[in-house]
Amino acid sequence: MFHRVIPLEQIKFPNAYRDRGTLISTTSFKMYLDEIERRNEQVVTLKEWKAMGFPDSDKLVVLTFDDGYKDNFDYVFPELTRRGFSGVFFPVMGCCKEDTELDLDHYYATIDSLSLSKSERTDMIMGERKLRFLKADRLERRNIIETLTINNLHDVNRRLYMNLTELTILHRHGHELGGHTNWHVNLNGNEPSAIQILESNYLDLKELTGYSEFSFAWPNGKYNTDAISFIQKIPFFCACSVQSEWKEHDALFQLPREFCKNLIPV
Repeated sequence: MFHRVIPLEQIKFPNAYRDRGTLISTTSFKMYLDEIERRNEQVVTLKEWKAMGFPDSDKLVVLTFDDGYKDNFDYVFPELTRRGFSGVFFPVMGCCKEDTELDLDHYYATIDSLSLSKSERTDMIMGERKLRFLKADRLERRNIIETLTINNLHDVNRRLYMNLTELTILHRHGHELGGHTNWHVNLNGNEPSAIQILESNYLDLKELTGYSEFSFAWPNGKYNTDAISFIQKIPFFCACSVQSEWKEHDALFQLPREFCKNLIPV
């Protein structure tokens, strides 16, 4: 499982994505691909795995990329093309359609603009304060960001996410596009809107690709039994978690993934 992939010389510090483990260098990314080639493993998409009958094989590898960051198009796409690999991309469609960012992106930018102790920074990126932020509704999240912000150092001209044209290019080159909700919404509550959230994401993917079924990745790894039931009705044919162990029940909708971090210091 990958998120952001950027050349080392372009990684700015401090960097909340790096500290959280959702940003790696292109050097580390290439090292992962080198190892796949060294082991003579076969890279497949989730749709290809489905067409095979979902075999359990340690010689098959699925490369997944969450959120749809533009650096995936700039650096991941060319490297996959060079090696003849296909990936599975789970874009946050709302950001891609509207050329905007998530509250979490603004939160990280705010953290990086502040002078914090190591313990404060860790708590805000991986601790209780981060959990409180993720559990808050959109208005509460923006209030948290405004409370933290002294000087707005956020670069309003940056574009973090791929646009629809770039997603279409990925699709046309044989890469798989899957669901991740349109706004990276946790699906571990009992809210009646969960089915509408999933349907909206499905319809946007269908309009973009012309396909009628998709894979899915749970945003923040958050879901429950109701969400698993909903997702099968849309239809999504499988869903990826952020855990590394196989589950006994509803295994195809709790697929394990390995969190790929930097292999060299960044």
